[in-house]
Amino acid sequence: MTVEKDLEYSRIDRSARQWLEYSGLACAAAVVLPLAAGQLLLAPVAGALAFAAVYKYPWYRRKRIAGDVERELPLTLRSIASSLAIGLPFEEALRHGGNGELGRQLKRVLRDVNLGASVPEALEEMAERVDSQQLAKAAAQLSAVYNGLGGPQSLKKQSDELVAIQRSALKEYSGKLAVYSLMFIALSAIVPALFQAYVLVGSTFMAQGLSPSDAFAISVVAFPAVDLGMLVFIRLKKPFFA
Repeated sequence: MTVEKDLEYSRIDRSARQWLEYSGLACAAAVVLPLAAGQLLLAPVAGALAFAAVYKYPWYRRKRIAGDVERELPLTLRSIASSLAIGLPFEEALRHGGNGELGRQLKRVLRDVNLGASVPEALEEMAERVDSQQLAKAAAQLSAVYNGLGGPQSLKKQSDELVAIQRSALKEYSGKLAVYSLMFIALSAIVPALFQAYVLVGSTFMAQGLSPSDAFAISVVAFPAVDLGMLVFIRLKKPFFA
């Protein structure tokens, strides 16, 4: 997906060109400190990390918004189904359907309806505002119920299906987490220990040691940066609805 779509879904009112400029500025700012400290090797690494962090932020925010909606979706569908089952009007059921991000989206649906849009049109627009297939399917099912093509029971069934999908995703992530944990242990403990052994042996027996400033930069900056990168990687692998 392009950065334009990421910015649109993340509700950041900037063009792709502007965001690229911001990323470049972040890169330039991150390069200054290592250069000032004389760490020429760390400067491009810091710049690349800063550029990537800023440039990919809209993507992360897009996923975060979709995850917040998907987390609330099963309970909200069940709540709407219960409201319809006791005879509340469809719009009233939506009004009491959810809180948080999904609740705000439903309130916007009601606002669009009050401004003249039909309920199916407002639900379709809601699905287009959030990058979530689960929400798109739920919006289609809500439209079907509104048009009399399904009842509260169909919403409860879809709620159960969403719960099953989310449980499966969490189970898959839990299985991978053990491998990620071993990778993190290796990067945070074993690799630094091997590096220290290399420095000690090289400087003592082979006259191939690093300068004090290089050894300090690698130990205090590079290794923690790698550890932080690994933690970010693990977090991004976690389902966003969790």
